[in-house]
Amino acid sequence: LSKRHLTHVKNFEINLNNSIIPACMGLTDYPKFSQALQRFTHISKIDINSTNEGIASAMAFSNRVIKVIGKNLTCLNRALEFNIAASSYNYIDNRAFQYLSKIYRNQKHMRKVSIKLKTSTLVTQKGTKAINKGLKTLRSLSEVHFSFQNFEHITDEVINSMCTALSKIPSIKTIDLHQRQCPRISNDSCKNLGVLPKSLKNLQTFRFYFERYELLTDEGLYLLADSLNHFRNISNLEIGIRFNDNNLNEGILALSGALSKLTQLKSLDLKLTFLEITKMSEPVIQAISKLTLLESLSVDFSFSSYIGAHVLDEIS
Repeated sequence: LSKRHLTHVKNFEINLNNSIIPACMGLTDYPKFSQALQRFTHISKIDINSTNEGIASAMAFSNRVIKVIGKNLTCLNRALEFNIAASSYNYIDNRAFQYLSKIYRNQKHMRKVSIKLKTSTLVTQKGTKAINKGLKTLRSLSEVHFSFQNFEHITDEVINSMCTALSKIPSIKTIDLHQRQCPRISNDSCKNLGVLPKSLKNLQTFRFYFERYELLTDEGLYLLADSLNHFRNISNLEIGIRFNDNNLNEGILALSGALSKLTQLKSLDLKLTFLEITKMSEPVIQAISKLTLLESLSVDFSFSSYIGAHVLDEIS
């Protein structure tokens, strides 16, 4: 890696899936690995991938990996993308997020950041506050993707404070927030979404997933609908909600009303799984039929008890 003819590498990916654990840990300690990173002065994109299920992949991705890479990025001036996808299984904690925050502060010109992590009880609000602090320094940021699955300490407050931090970066065009099976997420995670379009005049794409279905009530759908009322000028919208058996008719009506007003949408992707089609899908479909500028449409009614021809009739 440290050969002179590799110094013009622009895209650098480290894949730690099912790796031999000692070899991976040795990699991060190996002096020549650090030297090689320092020589890659033309890097514009860095990917760290350790998403495979299993203890080997999880242990290969640790605090140390982020620390070593971050330490050697300080000499670079062109790292425009930094993407992490991993099943952490408690081999990362707040320190990893603090290292990431430092990377962001050292790479203020970064245009895209992506953190997709699965399973952790050790990352607390201290870690997410560090990320928010680093995000605020990325004044050229265009895309941000955050996905947390089975994170015990990801709370409504964390999501709302993250929205507040992102709302202060006017260059953002794409925001992707996924919160899957986080046990402390509730309706209130939808409360602060509306601050994003109010402040981000360049925002074009918004993706939001809510999968704590047993905590979802009409109140949550009201909050989401109220936030969507501020997204009048975006072009691309993706919403994913897993429903439950609660009576959510009023909330669905509010959500449908908000959707019908997004008349500038060119792309819409709705994943409304476990939705009772016979009772609650019709207002959603009626709202979609009013979006006359749509060029791309995806509607997912998976695991619903009934879907009839009226759905296609309404859209057509």
